[in-house]
Amino acid sequence: MKTLNISFATKDDEFVLYMLVVMESVLLNVLNDVMLNFYILIPSEFSQDTAAKILEIKNKYSNAQITFIDVKNKFKNLKKTHDFIDYPTYYRLLLAKLLPQDVEKCFYFDTDIIVNGDITEFYETDLGDNYFAGVRAAGYRFDEEFHKKRLNLPDINNYVNAGVILLNIKKLRQDCMAEKFEKLVENNYLDQDQDILNVSCYEKIKTVDLKYNLMTKYEKLWDKCVKSGSYTQEEIDNALKNPIIVHFADRQKPWNNKKILFANLWWDYVQKTPYFDEIQKIYENNREKWYQKLFCVKETSNKRIIRILFFKFTIKKRRLDNGEIEGRKNKSKKFITRKILIKES
Repeated sequence: MKTLNISFATKDDEFVLYMLVVMESVLLNVLNDVMLNFYILIPSEFSQDTAAKILEIKNKYSNAQITFIDVKNKFKNLKKTHDFIDYPTYYRLLLAKLLPQDVEKCFYFDTDIIVNGDITEFYETDLGDNYFAGVRAAGYRFDEEFHKKRLNLPDINNYVNAGVILLNIKKLRQDCMAEKFEKLVENNYLDQDQDILNVSCYEKIKTVDLKYNLMTKYEKLWDKCVKSGSYTQEEIDNALKNPIIVHFADRQKPWNNKKILFANLWWDYVQKTPYFDEIQKIYENNREKWYQKLFCVKETSNKRIIRILFFKFTIKKRRLDNGEIEGRKNKSKKFITRKILIKES
């Protein structure tokens, strides 16, 4: 029986649900005679109830094994360079130290992906002497000189997105790379662990086809991706037609926007899981919060404040002797404010 090793990193929050959707999408697309070992890297405060929820997958799929790895409080106090990426993102740097000794190869998956095909062929990629394999992160070649300078690299031709990677655990152990990764954490790179992996593994990174990590953020930038040499047009066309892994590597996620590229595919998989109702509720709450940010009305005894995007309109109730409407515009640091004085009946 073939065995695939897959790792995730998560806190005890709503992203656990999205990880479960990924796990189910993997299981739905591999053959039944393929054993899947899931290694889930978690902080110490991870609840037993959430762990029990994850373990329920084993009752549904006989070819699934799940192991939790407690990373303690590692990286918890690190300064964040992106407010939407939290400290468990660094856990992948320690996989060579944390995984069982008999694991020589392992996927690392972010939780904002969906697997839409059999990943066995990807897993069987010959890594040779490389530390890992992944798909080029095209955006870094749009401003190549800037990234070469900040990373102190001669080129970024093989700079890859670290949200979907196949790791050569055996080679990483042999060369004690986990220790090197940890030292580089102190450099406080802009793109965190992804920068660390690409800098420290420079010239030992294998690139694979876009279909294994189709990043939706490039939806309107495919021409630029081709011009930069990141992907060929044929590669893009094939990936869009038959993506094996779709990666929602942007602020907009399918659980808060059903109109983004391949959101419908993600929701198709959600509907095949027991978590649909929970995720649908999160989506509705996210939409409500978004609308509140877009449009907000506050009423007091003497005024009404209406905020639309970055514009704030203050309507102040005041009786004017001449019955006319008086107005003036003021600007604040955060909002453009318009005050309107209206006649009371």
